Amino acid sequence: MDIKKDSLEFWKQGYAAGYLEGKATRDLIALHIRNTLSNHCDGIMKYCQTLRQFIRDNVKWMIQQIMQNKEDQYWNQIALTLFQFKGIQDAYYHRKPRLKFELDLDVLSDSEEYVIEPLMMLQLHGDLKDLRYKFKKPKVPHKLFNKNNGHCSALVKLLPDHSDLFFAHVTWMSYSTMLRMQKKYKFKTGNAGQTYAFSGYPGTISSIDDFIVTSARLAILETTITNHNETLNNYITPQTIPSWIRTQAAQRTASTVKEWIDIFAKHNSGTYNNQWVIVDYKKFKSGQRMQDSELIYVLEQLPLITEHRDMTGHLLNSTYWPNYNRAYFPKIQIAMDMPTTVKNKGDWFSHDGAPRGKIFARDHKNVVDMDSMIRLMRSNNFKEDPLCRCNCTPPYSSDNAISCRNDLNDKNGIYPFDDLGFDDQGGTDVKVTNSHLIKSLQFTAIAGPTHDPLPVFDWNNDPFDGNVPHFGQPSRWT
Repeated sequence: MDIKKDSLEFWKQGYAAGYLEGKATRDLIALHIRNTLSNHCDGIMKYCQTLRQFIRDNVKWMIQQIMQNKEDQYWNQIALTLFQFKGIQDAYYHRKPRLKFELDLDVLSDSEEYVIEPLMMLQLHGDLKDLRYKFKKPKVPHKLFNKNNGHCSALVKLLPDHSDLFFAHVTWMSYSTMLRMQKKYKFKTGNAGQTYAFSGYPGTISSIDDFIVTSARLAILETTITNHNETLNNYITPQTIPSWIRTQAAQRTASTVKEWIDIFAKHNSGTYNNQWVIVDYKKFKSGQRMQDSELIYVLEQLPLITEHRDMTGHLLNSTYWPNYNRAYFPKIQIAMDMPTTVKNKGDWFSHDGAPRGKIFARDHKNVVDMDSMIRLMRSNNFKEDPLCRCNCTPPYSSDNAISCRNDLNDKNGIYPFDDLGFDDQGGTDVKVTNSHLIKSLQFTAIAGPTHDPLPVFDWNNDPFDGNVPHFGQPSRWT
């Protein structure tokens, strides 16, 4: 999506981009909603009504701040994103374009057509995980797969001779989400990151995965960390900005990793709690020894808390930074009550004991080029790899591999906790950029679950007996 006129106000640029995207991809959006949100509130109406009120209060607060701060650059960025969302909504619902400075979003209406407007639910995909915990979403009796999946694998790999720096991410998600899009937005805001490319989904403004490269030559990714401290959920309030909106403001305006962190941390919602990794490729000089600062930063977020650190020295010494859904910083580990979880459930839940951390430590040395990086990120030989073994029957789990295939776990197996068992979840892609591709905001991507040596994922051999919607997807993911 390319906005040509730099004279357009931010909010108009956002609305135009959203409207055109909504119109061009309406059919795909409808399929994605059908696959991921069908009957979402059936059997849990009280929870959905509570969630709806929270979302409405949150949107009202953001609109109020926008109207009170019309000259503030930060709130202009928030307005751009909300008007972009409004544009998608208007196009999706076949409305004529309305270029008025009014954020009359559908989520604020009293429509009885739906409990929560589905396009807003798509945007909130990541934030919803923590809102489910806050409002104690009950299990849905008629749904076979009730896990709140939020795992991913990621790796930053510096070649030992400093000839290249690879940046990769694998999304773990329900197989119902495999209608994918590679997007590029080009705004005319005058900001360093006004152009950015990312992996995404029909109808979503943020990446969700997240995997983004910007015109400031920043590369951004995350994997989710799970907060086990329920007390912190009290700090999730409507008077904050959801993660999906804060990421947009940060990636458009930041020219350095430190700027990205400062912008993203403002008005922390405490939802979609992740370990974020931001690399500034402007600091990377192929074949040269780099300074020990400002190449790579890591940020971890919980409600009320963010912790970040320049990890350039660590990367230069170890040549890799892995990211696999475990908090790294001791302050965050303690705040999220990780020590208690590890004590009660085992070392699998710790940073140092997680199988994927051990696999990355063992195998990152095999990365020598783009192909070998992709092989590592798509790797899964769970029946043979000793690091995928567990106290299970059978004695291994695909969930312990870099790119999981939990559809291949034994339906009748015995596992110490749900994460290791059979489920509608897998590594649904891989995305990799490097010092050459990012110059043109490009990355290599493969859609679909990993295979070789594993069987190809094929809906004709549906392991879920028709219980996972997949309209519009190819049958066989080779």
